[in-house]
Amino acid sequence: MNKAMARRKRWPGRILPILLVAWGLVSGCRVDGPPDATAALPYAVEGVAEGLEAPWALAVAPDGRLFVTERPGRIRVIAEGKLMPEPLLSFSSPFVSEGEGGLLGIAVDPDFAHNGYLYVYHTYRAGEEVKNRVLRLVVRKSRAVVDRVLLDGIPGNVHHNGGRIHIGPDGCLYITTGDALHPELAQDLTSLAGKILRIHRDGSIPEDNPFPGSPVYSWGHRNPQGLAWHPVPGPCSAPSMAPRPMTSSTASNPVKTTAGPS
Repeated sequence: MNKAMARRKRWPGRILPILLVAWGLVSGCRVDGPPDATAALPYAVEGVAEGLEAPWALAVAPDGRLFVTERPGRIRVIAEGKLMPEPLLSFSSPFVSEGEGGLLGIAVDPDFAHNGYLYVYHTYRAGEEVKNRVLRLVVRKSRAVVDRVLLDGIPGNVHHNGGRIHIGPDGCLYITTGDALHPELAQDLTSLAGKILRIHRDGSIPEDNPFPGSPVYSWGHRNPQGLAWHPVPGPCSAPSMAPRPMTSSTASNPVKTTAGPS
């Protein structure tokens, strides 16, 4: 029996388990007929604000205010259902907004009511290069000022800048970065591109990060565009923009991305 015939004879034994798995997936997701377009939805869509320019991210303050980033470089405030006419902060040079770059993620400090800290991620130009960085701001009444640069030199480009930032259940700041259109950087542990980064809220590196002195927490990402934690202590998921359907990764511990591409 030649090799080709041997391979053909082995296929039936492989196909049956695959079909059984596929049937299990389909039967578990079966719906009886098409969805009813007239059925009442369990929620209602309601406009919150108008007149925003490329709103990219929002964060909710303890007093109910919404802080919204506009990618061209402004932080806007929505209070009591109204968009405030003046920005909380407008960014200028070396800030740059090109393509997918600009003012991106924003997060509110857990102790905001006492320290007024916000965290933002934005794109800037360093000589001929495009970079990204994370800032800590201080809100004083209706204005914000830059308190300090927490992390800079993150590779950037017109696309694939990442830019989502969230404070995790452990109180650390998590930051997603894109591969800056250089996929090889996602696997390069000396680069901050294509990663999920983890730092303390003062910019220092947690001692339990996987690599001593490095903010890298998870690597191998394409352009992660979200972070979420299971309500029961468990894995962190990071959905992403990618050319294939599988676009989320999970990192329950400091690890390489466990599903991809992200």
